[in-house]
Order: sequence, then structure tokens, then C-alpha cells
Amino acid sequence: MKRLIKVNRLITLGFAISLISSLYIAVPSSAAPGYADDYQSIQSIGTGTSGYGDNNCSPTDISKTWQKYITDPSTWRNPDDASNPSSSNYQAKVSFETALNSGRWGVSQYNSLDGSDGSGYHKGVAVFWTEDTSLSLNWAEEGVFAASTTNDFHYLFIACRGPILGNQNPEPITTGYNSGNVSIMISYDKPFSSLPATGGSVISNYFIRTDYPNYPSGYTGSVATLLPITGNVQCANSANIISAVHIDTQSGVDGNAILTNDGMGGKDYRYYLSGQDDPYSIVVTCDEDQFYGPTVSTSLYSNYYWVCTHTTPGQSPNLNVCAAS
Repeated sequence: MKRLIKVNRLITLGFAISLISSLYIAVPSSAAPGYADDYQSIQSIGTGTSGYGDNNCSPTDISKTWQKYITDPSTWRNPDDASNPSSSNYQAKVSFETALNSGRWGVSQYNSLDGSDGSGYHKGVAVFWTEDTSLSLNWAEEGVFAASTTNDFHYLFIACRGPILGNQNPEPITTGYNSGNVSIMISYDKPFSSLPATGGSVISNYFIRTDYPNYPSGYTGSVATLLPITGNVQCANSANIISAVHIDTQSGVDGNAILTNDGMGGKDYRYYLSGQDDPYSIVVTCDEDQFYGPTVSTSLYSNYYWVCTHTTPGQSPNLNVCAAS
């Protein structure tokens, strides 16, 4: 049996108590048969509240935008602090960006009841990561936990701004950063009907990128993982500097890819999707010009090689194209 130590890290007054108190530090032990049923996945994530009077927040879907609530300091509870290189929140942002480049990460949805009568309901999102490849899963009777095999684990929460700051602003806000020898529950299979009236959480995993899923014996499923999009980009004029490769998917998920020099004047790019077959196109910035590629499929895990050229020099940037080979 796994021994659990409940963590009661108060990050807000009242609002987030139930969210934080539903976290646990997990003391690893072996998983027994049947624990695999604890893994629950979800297709979208978001924030929202009800039962908080004037401070309620309407639901906000952040399935396609969750990353910006970490990388953009203005979305943090204290934007000035998140922009200060000496602050822990700024270091959290840097740590997360490191994870996107060389580490592992995941996202889970927390749907929670709190209050003495269970009338308060809120949705929050937990983002967790390691800067290296040490992110691992621990399966327990109580649920599925994420941790680090090197004890360097990071997590934070994206929650509704209104109840945290005592206003009616529905925008999500980032808060509750913690790191070190800690872990969090990323999936919990108990429905609301089984929770006590005083509260609790239903937790579902949006996705996780891990090299150590540690599936229990007999488990036949898999966790929701990320699909890497990879390729290479060259500008026809090798003197041009490639500053960005933007990924646009058919499902609406978009963002800038991770770039590395290929030693030939171009860039190798890498981007992760939660869908297993999500056609995408690219927008490449060479110096100040943008070049547009056609929609290609990810279903064959193709590693595309793009060459971006001016089809009609001096005309609209929309005539700048990238051809795949």
C-alpha cells in the first residue's frame, strides 16, 4: 500500500484550499493489479467557478492556450514578480521553457468541490514538468501520481482569477508554483457522486510526456501522450536568419516550435501535439519575411524538409512559400 502525506499548501484565501489539499506527496511503492483503472483522460481543459457569489468566473477553455499562462508574465498572479529574474516565479517560467526544450511535462484538469456543504465548484489546471527526462508515474490505489526520479519536480496551477483576487475578472491566472522532492496526483477516478459533501476533486489527465509510465502489471491501455512534429527548414537565401517556425494545426492548436541549428544555415524544429493525427502547416520567419507551407499530415510521423523561397519577389508576403520534400 502506498503511504500518503497530505499537503496543505494554501495559495489563496478560501478558494484554492480544496485544490491544494487534494495534492499529495507520494511515497513510492509497487502498484497492485486493478490500479490501472485509476487513470482517466480528458479531451479539453479549462477554468471556471460557481458558488462564489459575485466572484464567480464563467468557464474558459484553455486547451489551446495553456502554455501562455506560464511563459507570459502578465498572466501570473503577480506580473511584476514573474518578470523579476530573482523571483521564484520567474525561475519557474525559465524552468518550464527548459523542460519544453529538453525535459518532460504534462497537464491535468482538476474539477473540485469545496465549502462546508460542497456548494463551491471550481475548475483548475495543473501543469507539471521536469527539466530532464526524469518525469515518471506512480500508480496507487488512490490514483496516478507524477514525480521525478531525481527529486527535481515542478508544478503550478492555472485557475480562475476572480475568487483569487476577489473580483469578477474571468481570466485565468497562474499561481501556486512548487518544486523539489514533491509529486502531484494527475488522475483520480472517483466521480462527484462518491465525494463527501465537504468537498474533494475529480482529476483527469490531458496529456503527459514521460519515458517512465511504469504501467502496472496487466495494464493494456496507455496514457495520453504527445506526438512530436519534427523537420528541417532552409531559406533559399542562406544569409537570411530563421527566427521562428510557427505551427498551425487543423484542430486549432498553434505555437512556435523549438529550434536548433542544423550546421548548414537552416534550423531543425520540434513541436508536440496531444493528437495522434493532426494535420498541420508551418509559417517560417526568415529575417522579416514570412513564408507559408501547405498542410501536411502527421499520421505517418513524417520528418519534413522545407525550402522557403520568394515566388514573386516584391509582392505580397502570402506569395512567399515553403515547399516540402
